[in-house]
Amino acid sequence: MIKKPIGKKINIVYLACALVLILIFAFLPISTVIDNYMIKYKLLLYNAVRGSKSYPDDKIALVEIDDISAKEYSFPFSYSIHSKFLKKCKKAGVKGVVFLSTPGKDNNNSKSEKALIKQLEAGPSVFWGLYFIKNFDGNGNLKMALPSAKLLNRARGRGVVMQNAAGDKILRSKKLGMKWGEKVLPSIELEVAAYLKGIPRESINFTKRNVYMKKKRIPTDGKYNYFFIPGKKSEFRSFKFNEIMGQEIPPGLSGKTLLVGRVYDDQRGYVAVPLPMKPKYSSLQTTAKTVNSIVRGNYIMNFPRWVDLMIMIYMAIFIGWLITSLKTKKIISFSIFIIVIYMLANIAIFMLGYNYSLSAVLLMIVSFVGVVLIYRSLQLNSLIRKFVPSQLISTLSNNDLGTDFETKVRPMTVLFADIKGYTTLAERYNPAVILDMLDEYTKMINKIVDKNGGLMFNYQGDGLLAIFGLGEGESLEKGANNAVKSAGLIQNALKSLRRQWRMEYRELFIVGTGISTGDVAIGLMGTDTYSQYVAIGDTVNMAARLQALGKDLRSPILIDDETFKLCKNRSRVRFIKDIHLKGKFKCCKAYEVIGNRIKTPTTHPGINVDDDMETAVLKKIEFYREQRRLPEV
Repeated sequence: MIKKPIGKKINIVYLACALVLILIFAFLPISTVIDNYMIKYKLLLYNAVRGSKSYPDDKIALVEIDDISAKEYSFPFSYSIHSKFLKKCKKAGVKGVVFLSTPGKDNNNSKSEKALIKQLEAGPSVFWGLYFIKNFDGNGNLKMALPSAKLLNRARGRGVVMQNAAGDKILRSKKLGMKWGEKVLPSIELEVAAYLKGIPRESINFTKRNVYMKKKRIPTDGKYNYFFIPGKKSEFRSFKFNEIMGQEIPPGLSGKTLLVGRVYDDQRGYVAVPLPMKPKYSSLQTTAKTVNSIVRGNYIMNFPRWVDLMIMIYMAIFIGWLITSLKTKKIISFSIFIIVIYMLANIAIFMLGYNYSLSAVLLMIVSFVGVVLIYRSLQLNSLIRKFVPSQLISTLSNNDLGTDFETKVRPMTVLFADIKGYTTLAERYNPAVILDMLDEYTKMINKIVDKNGGLMFNYQGDGLLAIFGLGEGESLEKGANNAVKSAGLIQNALKSLRRQWRMEYRELFIVGTGISTGDVAIGLMGTDTYSQYVAIGDTVNMAARLQALGKDLRSPILIDDETFKLCKNRSRVRFIKDIHLKGKFKCCKAYEVIGNRIKTPTTHPGINVDDDMETAVLKKIEFYREQRRLPEV
């Protein structure tokens, strides 16, 4: 019976497995962690290839509030200090001032506030950062820490100050907005960038995944984060706060926008950006870099999530289909090739200013290849079990792989079965038909032998060799009785098989069996590259010769003297005669098992009453051959 191929079903299972894996990894946190870790290397390459050689020094300057300045002027600075600083900036021709910290208050609050308001109205444009603190009401809400409302009304801008470092203290993205009730508050960087480009605050709009400054689109994710591109080396000109305060007219500030922020000498408040050796930058420096990045359009656009998923699903289908068509030994090398090509494509697209998820597909490929290799390994093991005796597999499982298998000699019972007239049968029929019939016959015998504790040890065309008593702790008597029982069951099973084949107009045959008990040597035989687990010895030869002798004696089951001694109390056995086998010096006794003999049919044409069972069956087979003229299939 020809079996239908199942390759298409297996491919469908592979594809389903690949799709399930990609959907799992697409939403697992580990994919986000790996993507965040890999982005620093992509940014490093981006800066090396496309990053600007220097930042423009004609728009932004940094004013650092170091430890000396903080101590000298009592940070956070009071209204009066802010007023004096803005007065200096006006004289120096400063275009704008961005304070990244909220002011403190003087004892004479009303007078100092009026002086500061005067400077805000007459001096350069001022931006004040808004900070948020947690309420203590237990609900986790945020509360805004504001300077005076009068000051905010006079200030040009009031963006939110945010510093977003990941768990490893590396800054990979900046948040351009924060949800506050029904509104979205722009970040200080976004406010300043719009100011430098001459775009009014009212023209800043937030959508689900983008920020717009008029018609200029800045891509973000669903939480208003966008990739922070730090560039190469920072070349913003920087000043100390106390130096500016100590000069009548500070030089070098004309036309610039000053970013004023706290810088600690012991690097507290610094974060790392994804550059070689994780260089440390203060929030003042990263704010300046982000402003410049927005102004210059030096940022990476994230693909929408649905585009990411479509790319992942396409890759899962493509890889699942391609890997399943490869041979096992090529899967690993091909997978490495695919991973390299996919990473190069991801980096190339990143260089063009676009980014999509990388880790989920890489994890899927590794996991999918592992699943395919494991599945094929299990398939191979299942296939090997059809060719290798189960006892050998058990021995391999219980021994180290480097162990040599010693030949073991022990008493066992050997059963040898052979088809009578096989040569004539093979001549009359197509080999494919013969193979199909032998397959059914072999499965039938193998099932009987396994059920009775035997081991189907070897197939030799139409001859079958089975061994009984091979199990640990199994007695020799039990093995001999199981062998004799199996031989009888085989003869009975052949009756039903013949009935089935007769209805299908197929050839009929009979089987002779020889059983012998004695010492058998079991071990490996062969070369270093190919070996077989074999059973040899005089006992095996005796079983084969008894089976051949049965044809002349018209006896389907013959056993030797040792087997007779072990099973005479449980089986109907009769002595045939003393025989002299070729190559043996001593005569052997041959016994016939008659417990399962079928009565000779006497009503069939050509069969005599004196004919034994085997002769009657042979005459009946020959009769059907002549009458039916069975066609070859």
